[in-house]
Amino acid sequence: MVDNQLHGHGIGKWFLLYRINYIREHCTTCNIRLDTTQHSRPFFEKYGFKVTKYTENGYAEGMHRYDMLLTV
Repeated sequence: MVDNQLHGHGIGKWFLLYRINYIREHCTTCNIRLDTTQHSRPFFEKYGFKVTKYTENGYAEGMHRYDMLLTV
């Protein structure tokens, strides 16, 4: 997770792409699964993650859970 004050500087993008590329190099049959909130969901969608499940208030009241998958 990147501190809110550092959003927009490409740090989260760098970390995510590094991890995706590492997984692609070491496991060509692996998929990447994650869960996140409605606040971060659009970020992951930009990199190809698809929502596989939605749980309203899945973390707390007003904090919805999105299970996501990236097929590598």
